[in-house]
Amino acid sequence: MSLSEVNAAKAIFGWPLYSTLNAVSFSGAQPDWRTKVTTFTQFLPVLCITTAIWAIGWATSIWLLASIVV
Repeated sequence: MSLSEVNAAKAIFGWPLYSTLNAVSFSGAQPDWRTKVTTFTQFLPVLCITTAIWAIGWATSIWLLASIVV
């Protein structure tokens, strides 16, 4: 599994997916299984925070659009 480049469209529509795939591929490149587990667990807070920010952004934009339409 290789690192995937994230452009604007991928970041808007699939940020959690691409960040998880990149974390898994980076962790898999580590030599020792303990290093792999440690690397991935250190990435989990970043994944949670960026996913929450991404979800809040989508929820806000959908809520604003719905309030304009209705």
